[in-house]
Amino acid sequence: MAHPRRATPLVTLAATMALAAAASTVWPLLLGAPAFVAGPRAAQRSAQRLAQEAGSFKQRSPNVARSFFGSEPPPKPKKEELTGFLGAVNAVDQYTKIGSKSLKGPLAGIPWITVIFFVALALFINYAFVEGGKA
Repeated sequence: MAHPRRATPLVTLAATMALAAAASTVWPLLLGAPAFVAGPRAAQRSAQRLAQEAGSFKQRSPNVARSFFGSEPPPKPKKEELTGFLGAVNAVDQYTKIGSKSLKGPLAGIPWITVIFFVALALFINYAFVEGGKA
């Protein structure tokens, strides 16, 4: 009765290394590494060529209203005030984007995320010492 052959760990290691070498050679070619190595100008030229071929190479008009000498600046669009749950979500969103400058009132300059973090940390440390001392 013939015994099935088992692969030795050395052969398995060699096969794994060969597969990794082949994958590391082919993978960058698939992801566009030549365009990265060629630089941004080559990418710009190819993008312009594609746009000209598509026939959609038009100059975009600016969406920014400009005021000329002596004229009044254009009015800013009014933002819709959100109340209730959506107002709270909007406030958190503005705080994450702008920071404490988005708050209004006397407590506007306080970095609330840092304050809340340190209060929670102090409570956790206090809890750990109190509960650890009971044992």
